Order: sequence, then structure tokens, then C-alpha cells
Amino acid sequence: EKAPLHALPQLFFRNTWTWNENRKKPQMNAGTKPGEIVIEHPKLGKMHAAFDGDAKFLWCENETNVERLYGEERNGNVYKDGINDYIVEGKEHAVRESSPGTKVAAHHELTVEAGKSAVIRVRLSRDHQTKPFDDFEEIIATRQKEADEFYATHQKGIEDEDIRLIQRQAW
Repeated sequence: EKAPLHALPQLFFRNTWTWNENRKKPQMNAGTKPGEIVIEHPKLGKMHAAFDGDAKFLWCENETNVERLYGEERNGNVYKDGINDYIVEGKEHAVRESSPGTKVAAHHELTVEAGKSAVIRVRLSRDHQTKPFDDFEEIIATRQKEADEFYATHQKGIEDEDIRLIQRQAW
């Protein structure tokens, strides 16, 4: 039977800014076109992410929910577990629908037909891509070929296909 699916590809920064108040907090913001996010990190620099399809961005901070854990006041913050609270519990105040944030999910609501699959494309790049998905399949095919070549050199002598797949997944 066909079934509804909530797919949530996410971007987030590892929270190191709360460990040291002298560390600059990175930031993500919505880009100028639908599906675009501009990423700015003090050490990694500027990057761009593009999400294909019709997704709604759910923004929050990758920070501990002090209200839930310690009973402290929320102070208007939306915490890292907000995406779960929004999707599972329907708490609309648990996320922001606009940027900025240090964690974001692209909420894709799909219906997948029986025996079929769905593909959600995401591209992360240093440079802004005006057409980020035009060469997507070619890039994926190239990376797959590179991975196959890498594993082929490390799996010489392993005859069992299942063992090769296990090794590849565990590596």
C-alpha cells in the first residue's frame, strides 16, 4: 500500500560555542532562492546547501533543552530536540519556520507508492550553485566509481560478496 513519509535531511553544527564563551557561534540562514541555505562557520568559512524539491525548513539551535532537562526557563530559545517535538508531538513552537539557526531540517512530506522509492537530493558546496542538481547524477556516479575502486584495492582476496558488503558498511 502507498504510505506517507516524513523525510528530514538535516544540517547542524557541533555545539562547541557553549564550552567556551570566546568561541564564535556559527550560523545558517535561508538563501535567496527556495531550498537554499547559506552556512557560515568561523573556521570552515562559507558554504552553501541546496535541497531539491518542496521542503519546509524547520530551524532550531543545536543546544541542550534546559527547560526539559533542568526545569530552566526557555527564554524563547528553540532547542535541538525541537524538530522531533514538532513532527512527533505537533508542537509548532518547538521550531522556527525562518532562519537563522545552528540546526535545520528540510521537512519533506511524501507519499510513496507500494514497491516504489523516493529520492531526496541535497548538495553541499563551497561555491553557490545556480543549478545545483543539473550535474547531480554525474557527480554521484563518479563518487560511486571512486568508492568502488577504493574498496576493490582493500578487498582483494575476499571472495564472499556478503563479507565485502559488511566490510564496506563498517568502514
